Amino acid sequence: MLHVLPVEISLAVLSYLPLPTLCRLSSLSRKWFDFFSENQSAIFHNAAIFHGHTHPETLLLEDALSVHKGSPWKGATDWKDFCRRSLQLHKNWEGNGRVVARLLKPPGCDVHRLKVDEKAEILITTHVFGGLSVTHLFSGVLLWSLPRYYVRSYAHCGYENGYLVFDRFDGEKEVWRLASDFAVGEPGPEPEPEVAPYAPPDEKQRRAYAFFATAIHQRYGHRGHFRPWAKLSFPSFTRAYRFVYPTLLCAGTDRAFLHDVRTGALVQSIDIGLEDVCYVDVDERYVFVCEPDVLHVFSRGEGGAEVLRIPRGVLFSKVVGPSTPIDRLGDPFVSVLTLYPGIDEYPPVFIAAHVSRDGHDLVILTTRNHVFLIRDFERISRGETSLETAGPVLHLSRQAKCFYLAFEHGRVCVATSLGLFIFPADMCQDDSTDLTRVVFVQPFAGPAPRHSPDISCMQLTDRRVYFTWDDERRRDVPLYKDEENELGLSSPTTPSMSRVDPEFEGVSVGCIDFSLLPES
Repeated sequence: MLHVLPVEISLAVLSYLPLPTLCRLSSLSRKWFDFFSENQSAIFHNAAIFHGHTHPETLLLEDALSVHKGSPWKGATDWKDFCRRSLQLHKNWEGNGRVVARLLKPPGCDVHRLKVDEKAEILITTHVFGGLSVTHLFSGVLLWSLPRYYVRSYAHCGYENGYLVFDRFDGEKEVWRLASDFAVGEPGPEPEPEVAPYAPPDEKQRRAYAFFATAIHQRYGHRGHFRPWAKLSFPSFTRAYRFVYPTLLCAGTDRAFLHDVRTGALVQSIDIGLEDVCYVDVDERYVFVCEPDVLHVFSRGEGGAEVLRIPRGVLFSKVVGPSTPIDRLGDPFVSVLTLYPGIDEYPPVFIAAHVSRDGHDLVILTTRNHVFLIRDFERISRGETSLETAGPVLHLSRQAKCFYLAFEHGRVCVATSLGLFIFPADMCQDDSTDLTRVVFVQPFAGPAPRHSPDISCMQLTDRRVYFTWDDERRRDVPLYKDEENELGLSSPTTPSMSRVDPEFEGVSVGCIDFSLLPES
């Protein structure tokens, strides 16, 4: 029996067990019960680390809760309770638990792009008619903004680790930093710089900050405020950009430029020489540039050499898809679709591509609802596998039009005209006959009319999906609203964000929340 081994060995072995098994093990016998009673904290602390629910260097539960704020971990009493709540979150993502919808209403109701910082509890949005706003995440209280005459219409934005990036009218990029991230108090031996040393902000940024930080948005102190940090210029025209901290990648058809936002320095420039650029991504080792017909992978460590090319016409050996057409599901808010082997009928056009945070896996989205899932794509470059057998293709639906792709925390979310498809990135990776399931969420009422705006932006976190939600098509579902996220304060109104074209149908921010525990 395991419990007769030295305690250290028993604890190491137990950490490999699935959490549901671990939770039931103490009921097997009196000896197991006594062993768990004496070592429960160590057992479930090890399990939380092994199963990726907390960082390996986290020693105290308080430290884990300081990172994992809010539901479902708020109120966790010990490591076992922390693991139980993490397990429930996993079940919710699989469609076997509680899933609710939220509606977030930034000012203007003309949202184009969105970025969420759940730890700081802020929602950043740019707008169809220009301007940028920062609101408290769930209450909608406006904390800070930049006006329409300053931030262009349909501005793209990126945000990570307190750095905010958006593009100017002339294509240059502004970088702002969350004001609360600047050191407070007596300066140390090496004080932190006030601006990026290699690309400081210009006078236009400084004037905007001075006015909107001191004359307009004073009501809630500096919460949600940003300070100008850098202005980045480029020697040639760029068409797409992607910010993955600390690197900002901006690419045109001829060259790709990589800046370190912490200093504003141009760290690398790569000749790409392409005809079109529809999407880009970047990690520590590679630059990914997506054309409609080809995905190009350039090495950052080999002088920008192209190391992999994935054409759209490749025929993958494994294709799966749901057996039930989406239009026959009825109208449940959340459905679980079972996938079966299918046939790849025609080569689609690429829309977007993302690489996993660990730099191993690729996900490619196409116009015809195909998703290519390529695990450990470097195997192809090393000659260990062929492109055709590197991963499966998921054919989502014949009826839907694809809009947006997100790939974070081991999950993929695809936004379509009918709803959101959510599934793990490691699905269908072996030759087993086990059926894989996809969660399908229907936040829309009926098919999209021609004049209806697309989902222009989406963000996937470890517990929620945020997306632009067309008010005209918003489905009449119960909207969750909890009191703990209310500030209890009215939102100040600024002239720059309060008026919207009366002919424009409103676009707000929707949130599909998987973080709640079952109702008692």
